[in-house]
Amino acid sequence: MRFVSLAFTLLVVSTISLAAGSSSSTKQEQPGYASFQKGQRAVKSGDFPQALGHFESALAEDANNPDYHNMYAYSLRHLERNDEALQHYQQALALKPRHLGANEYIGELYLKLGNLAKAEEHLKVLDQACYFGCEEYDELKEKIEQYKRRNT
Repeated sequence: MRFVSLAFTLLVVSTISLAAGSSSSTKQEQPGYASFQKGQRAVKSGDFPQALGHFESALAEDANNPDYHNMYAYSLRHLERNDEALQHYQQALALKPRHLGANEYIGELYLKLGNLAKAEEHLKVLDQACYFGCEEYDELKEKIEQYKRRNT
């Protein structure tokens, strides 16, 4: 009986939480989201110059979206525009310090720039942000291990 009561309480609390957290707007209604999606498709096809243009459009509509800054920086990094990429990763993290993708990708950029200590700082952020582990943590950890094997 006690278990049933606990289960019912958890169900009610989770239902209330979901209702309180829901909003009438969807991602599709966010400013710049259509451009962001086009940019994502361009990234998947490896067309980083085209992706960059789409992410620029998304940022023009919503300069305070950390996802837009993150993917804009990702495209810049793949075009070897590392200084600009670093600025946009930092902007994404200023907006959302525990952004999983931005922490992973800025860590990878720091490795590319030879700054292992900074990459490890972002791995620590991911370790704290990913309670039960996450792909971003695993990816950056593996890249750091590869970096260490190549450079020691």
